[in-house]
Amino acid sequence: MKRAITGLFLLCLTAPAVAGNTVTVKLITADIAQRIVNAALQHCAETGYQVTAVVVARDGRIQALLRHALASPVTLKIAKKKAKTSANMRQPSADLAKPLARASKKLTRLRGGLPIEAGGQFYGGVGVSGATGEIDEACAQAGLDAVADDLEFEE
Repeated sequence: MKRAITGLFLLCLTAPAVAGNTVTVKLITADIAQRIVNAALQHCAETGYQVTAVVVARDGRIQALLRHALASPVTLKIAKKKAKTSANMRQPSADLAKPLARASKKLTRLRGGLPIEAGGQFYGGVGVSGATGEIDEACAQAGLDAVADDLEFEE
């Protein structure tokens, strides 16, 4: 019962605006998603790392994916998992509680996933994999910084 109440409380915190019988949700465009992964990859490449960057929408579906030619194939799966964790939990992947990570094979506590939020709106998550967790997260943040002004003042 306690879990159900906690779940309902968390759902209320993440629910989109409801007006009457409809729900309004803002999504980022494919162009913005692509700019995030491009900037993340570029930032990592400038510091000497070959990574994969993934942007997922708030529902966890991939919007953009970019893999450096020399990045390990396993980085695809890990970056996607980091992005989905951040999108599902609306927090950095590294901040995920241990019990939740253990309970779901779809979530990860690996550093490198960040939520995409701006102007009071939640859009999804970005995940980067291929370097250390700290560097992955810095590259994800560089991707977000590249579009921050465009999203912050979106109406």
